[in-house]
Amino acid sequence: MSGFDGIAPQLIRVLRIGTFVSLVLAWCCVARTADPATSPSASTSTSRVFPGKEWQRRSPADVGLDETKLAEFRDIVGGRGCVVRRGYLVYSWRDYDKPHDIASALKPLYGYLLTQAVASGKLKDFDARVADFWQHDPRVRDAKNHKDLALSFRHLAFQTASLGYEEPPGAAYDYNDPTMGFFWDTLINRVYGVSWEDAEAKVIRPLLAEPLGFQDGTPGVLQRNTGRFQVSARDFCRFGLLMLHRGRWAGKQILREDLAATMVDDPLPLSVPRTVAKKADTIFPVRSIGGGGNQTDHNGGYSWMWWLNRRARDGNLWFPDVGDDFFACFGHGGQEGLAVLPGDEVVVSWIGNELHQDRERGNRAFRTLAAAVTDTPKTTRRPIRGQIVVDPEHPARLVYHDTWIDVPTAPGGKRLKPCFLVGPGDPEELLWKDTRANVDLLKARRARCTYLTAELRDFGGGSLPTGEAMDAQIAAWNRTITELEAAGVATVFFFLDDGARRDDWPDFVDRIVERLKHHRLLIWCVAEEYEELGGDARELAGHIAERIRQRDQFGHVIGIHQLHGTKFAFAGDARFDMFLLQYNVDTPEKLHAGCVEAWRSTGGRHVLNMSECAAHSQHGDDHVRRMNWASVMGGASVVQVLEMGRASDRAEWNSAQRYRDCATLADFFESIDANGLVPADELTFGGTQYVLAKPGHAYVAYASEPKARLGLRDLPDGKYALTWIECGTGRRMEQTANGKGDTAWNVPGELSGEVAVYVRLGK
Repeated sequence: MSGFDGIAPQLIRVLRIGTFVSLVLAWCCVARTADPATSPSASTSTSRVFPGKEWQRRSPADVGLDETKLAEFRDIVGGRGCVVRRGYLVYSWRDYDKPHDIASALKPLYGYLLTQAVASGKLKDFDARVADFWQHDPRVRDAKNHKDLALSFRHLAFQTASLGYEEPPGAAYDYNDPTMGFFWDTLINRVYGVSWEDAEAKVIRPLLAEPLGFQDGTPGVLQRNTGRFQVSARDFCRFGLLMLHRGRWAGKQILREDLAATMVDDPLPLSVPRTVAKKADTIFPVRSIGGGGNQTDHNGGYSWMWWLNRRARDGNLWFPDVGDDFFACFGHGGQEGLAVLPGDEVVVSWIGNELHQDRERGNRAFRTLAAAVTDTPKTTRRPIRGQIVVDPEHPARLVYHDTWIDVPTAPGGKRLKPCFLVGPGDPEELLWKDTRANVDLLKARRARCTYLTAELRDFGGGSLPTGEAMDAQIAAWNRTITELEAAGVATVFFFLDDGARRDDWPDFVDRIVERLKHHRLLIWCVAEEYEELGGDARELAGHIAERIRQRDQFGHVIGIHQLHGTKFAFAGDARFDMFLLQYNVDTPEKLHAGCVEAWRSTGGRHVLNMSECAAHSQHGDDHVRRMNWASVMGGASVVQVLEMGRASDRAEWNSAQRYRDCATLADFFESIDANGLVPADELTFGGTQYVLAKPGHAYVAYASEPKARLGLRDLPDGKYALTWIECGTGRRMEQTANGKGDTAWNVPGELSGEVAVYVRLGK
């Protein structure tokens, strides 16, 4: 069929598409390849093995471990225990299958039950007031203006409650067993609403023992000291394996992955002091599950009752010879415990010698365990489900990791969901100025992204201090980014502003990455206008990118921003995933042409972010919408509108319509098989202005003023499915039509203004 051809008369459906984000969280192994355990076409996985009724046994050599080193580790630890690698039980000694009192190593189990309460809706959130669950207690009911009334479940989970001490909740760290007894009573009796006697049968067994298949009995609550558990080493390793896999177990998400990931990667900053332990009254009925209060400092490594291997007050990792992704729980200073080495896929549990407070012995033990690994782990980058990552099939595109859309022509009928971010390119100073107002605006407008800078010279920005003060500032930023992410706002995080340099840049980068890397909706950018860093700008930028990559085991996208121009200075450089384009032109046509040039400059090996255009927001909503579509049709996966997102700017720059238009564009491309499409304006026909195409398979055609018809050149003969969208409203229509050669179709009469159509061969 040559020339113009009519469409099939049937209109299958008409619908209005609203703003939506579907980001479900689970664990996955590989940053740039689909994990076979979660791929729709896979039924088995070589990298994810879970025990059934019994553990599968393998020899240490079978899974890349040196048995001599494991024996050395055993001798340092003493007692009894077992080692798991890649889901196999590979080494054990003495009574590893006998339940025993695990003392304070049980505390992450409290954290687990707390997160399950939030996930199930029994608890609104972690900041819920504890006093609300004790309103019938006269000491609480009659208290007025007592500091304990501000106590939240978050304070309990971080041991910053200071019950019985003068500090208000959240002000100081107090490792306190009487507070833990109160935590247990509140959680079991008040939140879950069961008695101590029923806790094992009604809470612990259905939420923990049964899903994980504990083979040595439900974790037993010691009747002489309720709130203390006894667990065997091999059953405790099941819990460690669950946390290694971020809450996922044998194909099921047992614990929400965002919660599982945060639990082991959200430590208290060093700026939080240890309590001075000056006695005060408490309104709550505390009781000890073992020891007293103020037992130890957090040393920058306490996260939701887990101990992390982070920088302590002496400036060194707590275990200097062990990776900073290590996490563990310890009882009696480390005589009982569970430890996970994620990069080595190793889980170990023991009862024996002290491995935590005896820092030297613990370092020697875990260094020896890590040295037992004789192979290089297959996976060192482990994105979270829903995290923004580079598409493993199309390195110039983004996807939401392990999140799928239906694509009938794809293997297994599904493909990773494309990620398209269209929204604010400001406020650059969000972390420094008007933070509350800007966050409220972005949330109210349902923004898809924001653009912010750490070391900022402009807009009343600031410079991070050093040491503990830096940690405190970054912790505050983490709370802001957490709030934005919960509202579906992705953060493009710039380390350095125009020419801003830091002599301490390695420490600066390490601290930021360490604190923020657990976020799903996060993209790193080394520098804005990197050329202004000076004569060694290119070398310095590369070193910073390398440092980020080394410190970020989640495998976030890393980009770099340049001065005006379409030639990517780092094309082919594997240290950079994204080209953040600055192209200051005044019309959609010019911007589209620049994006196409930039796309070609990347060689299809880097994601394109149209991140800065001086005239982007200046001429009304229609102009902004056309600039956005021109950018995406030119190959951009991210479009950030300059002077959009700042609460103090002119109201029209933040109109509700502008945000709706951004969401409409992003939603459209995230709902189709878009990532294989490349700029192909040579295929325009009829009223079509721009084309993205996978020639012979699928196309998107767009026109800002389509008149009557949109068309494409060189179509294979066949029947095509057409999805039309009215760009200004999001209204969609589905049709079928024939195509052959140079073909055009009438724009449905129900649609007007700017229109695009997604065209694919076959039904």
